[in-house]
Amino acid sequence: VGGGEYARFAADGLAALGADVKLVTTRRVQPNHKGVEVMGPSVGELELGFAAALGEFDCLVDTLGDEAKSGEPLPQLMNYDDDNDNEEDEDDWMRGAMGGVIDLLKRRHNCHRYVSTLNRAQKMIRDEGLLFGPRMADGYRQEKEREVVQQLGNTNSNKNTGMTWITPPNHFGPSTVQTLLDQNIVFPSSSNTIGKVMVRGWALKDFWEFTSWPRDTEGGSNMRYGFPVVDDGNIFDS
Repeated sequence: VGGGEYARFAADGLAALGADVKLVTTRRVQPNHKGVEVMGPSVGELELGFAAALGEFDCLVDTLGDEAKSGEPLPQLMNYDDDNDNEEDEDDWMRGAMGGVIDLLKRRHNCHRYVSTLNRAQKMIRDEGLLFGPRMADGYRQEKEREVVQQLGNTNSNKNTGMTWITPPNHFGPSTVQTLLDQNIVFPSSSNTIGKVMVRGWALKDFWEFTSWPRDTEGGSNMRYGFPVVDDGNIFDS
């Protein structure tokens, strides 16, 4: 979800690795990989949401928002018998109240992997707006780049930079990295990075895409259109 540089890079990369990829965006974009199909939030004359139009899918990568941390439970899901024991109990309430969109993706679309790539800089722009946000976000990115450079230069440092060392899985190099390099799928880095270390920042076009994304108010929700919502007339939909 999203039409920015990072979204297109992720879509191209997944397609290069053999996945069937749909890029959902409000922008007019052209992916580099021929295996990526571009679609809008709504599909066809009936304007079906993209999730409903796709049916079942394995994973949703969200580059614009984070529904797992939205903090907006769906009130319609708080009182129904989800485990079919004919009782509206605490387990049902927890599944509904804490699940929200993530729960609906699993139950309706068999999507058990929701991945948000929303970063701290993007969130700063959301919270502070375009007047104060850019300076804060750019300052944060540069600060983290300096901290990473220092950490790489002094592996014995005890300073907590928030950096986590990740051990790649077996054959990650030849099976993933080399495949991407062979197909020239490389994320473009900024020329103003510090010490050849790149920390993802924010992009104005991503901000506008998120704020201008059509909203779905079905059932009292206020979701980006295309994501699953609970219909007032069918709260037992599964």
